[in-house]
Amino acid sequence: HSLKKNPSNISVLLHLDMESLGPLDIKLNLNGNVIDSTFYFSDKDSMNLIAGNIVLLEDALVEKGFLLKSSMELQVESQTTVKDFIEKDVKEAPLQRYSFDIRA
Repeated sequence: HSLKKNPSNISVLLHLDMESLGPLDIKLNLNGNVIDSTFYFSDKDSMNLIAGNIVLLEDALVEKGFLLKSSMELQVESQTTVKDFIEKDVKEAPLQRYSFDIRA
């Protein structure tokens, strides 16, 4: 729904479970040619590895005409990044019931 309202603003959430890095959530928001990214890590070692190499990603995106703004956070067990992302634009609709007579 939000893409219909503003087609130049796209949000994506990647949930990766990699053998070397462990669980990793990446929230991306593209607005024009600016990419805002937030990386959510399960441990500090993975976060330090990506933080030390994020410049490579930034340089590759600059060559393609994009500007990357990135932030990194350790993910607390109680955070529900995926659920929050999916439900951010969902509004509660009133529950309605319908009955149908299949003989009709």
